[in-house]
Amino acid sequence: IPKVTIGEYAFMNCKNLTISALTWRTNITKISKFSFYGCKNLTTIHLNYDVPSNAFYGCTSLREVTLSTNCTIIADNAFEKCISLPNITIPNSVTSIGSYAFRNCTSLTSVTIPNSVTSIGEYAFYDCTSLTSVTIPDSVTEIGNSVFSNCDNLTNVNILRGTLPHYTFYYCTNLKHVSLGINVSKCNCTAFYKCGNI
Repeated sequence: IPKVTIGEYAFMNCKNLTISALTWRTNITKISKFSFYGCKNLTTIHLNYDVPSNAFYGCTSLREVTLSTNCTIIADNAFEKCISLPNITIPNSVTSIGSYAFRNCTSLTSVTIPNSVTSIGEYAFYDCTSLTSVTIPDSVTEIGNSVFSNCDNLTNVNILRGTLPHYTFYYCTNLKHVSLGINVSKCNCTAFYKCGNI
């Protein structure tokens, strides 16, 4: 069986692509950046490899994402503006979540960040306005600015270690309960700016 790579921009803005499920076979070795950018009718994907930058940006009908343990990276802007995605389970093989990876995923109510993740890029969950709670495990040692800014339905936060940079939870106006672990070494002065209900 020949090995297949889906190249950059291969199906970009194919707005009428109507397949309901995109399932990767073992002969597909990878997809590339912007491969399915703007495919507004794509609803379901099952992915066996890393998620490159902007791969599913603006896939506004995407409702189900399954990532296998072959996935180690969710790159920058990978699922940005996937406004119909209600939840995602990140497998215990992923080590980094890129900047803006889930920005403006306004239907995202829950996300599980496993202990394999060591870094979360800036604005990764910015404007995820349906997100209600999050736990950042002690494996995470690097968090970018404004990771959870404007998550105005976020009520519970549990952070086990690391440094909270500027505007981490900016404008999380319903945030009430914050638990900081003993290994949290620094909290910048604007980390909880405009969080008036804590």
